[in-house]
Amino acid sequence: MVAFAGSHPGGYVGRMGLFSRKRKDPVSSASAGPGAGETMPLEVFEGRPLAAALTDVERDRITAGLQRVEEQGVDVDDLESIGAGLDAARRRSLTNPAD
Repeated sequence: MVAFAGSHPGGYVGRMGLFSRKRKDPVSSASAGPGAGETMPLEVFEGRPLAAALTDVERDRITAGLQRVEEQGVDVDDLESIGAGLDAARRRSLTNPAD
């Protein structure tokens, strides 16, 4: 979890779960579309997932992004460091909204 300190009275700290799979609002049967109550048989998949390989442009964009956060002192392998980096970015955006 990443904590964002807010200006809420009493020092409340809101939390946001990373990669949360919980649904906040259940899907009603009326809005789910035709066949919503039907179950589909599962197929056993024993291969490898198919995905397109990264292009050179994508690799360069990722490398540049990693270099930018490393210059700001963020260790992408440390969740606390990522959280501190996000907190610092939020403080900067609140201080200089035009940036």
